[in-house]
Amino acid sequence: MTQSKYLGLCLLGECIIRLIDSGKKENVEAIQKKALDKELVSYLTKKYKFDFPSESYDIGFFEDFFCENLLESSKSGVFNNGLLTIICTILDKAESTTPAWES
Repeated sequence: MTQSKYLGLCLLGECIIRLIDSGKKENVEAIQKKALDKELVSYLTKKYKFDFPSESYDIGFFEDFFCENLLESSKSGVFNNGLLTIICTILDKAESTTPAWES
């Protein structure tokens, strides 16, 4: 998978952070199921209608990414908000997918 497929992942994370900041919450198990069914991003963008230009990014890649990588709540330490589990997953994978962190 090319690095460019990850473009937009952090923007998606920022949109989810704004949802959390406004008090939104999702059941952890429901978020895990949506990820496994490869419909997490589609579900979130339809339900919350946040400002994320889905047509500009490879949503299929994002669905695959979360299906393969969504951290289990016990691993992330998040037990009461599935939206935070998504953020934890993005942060967990950021270092391994970001080339050459500068010191």
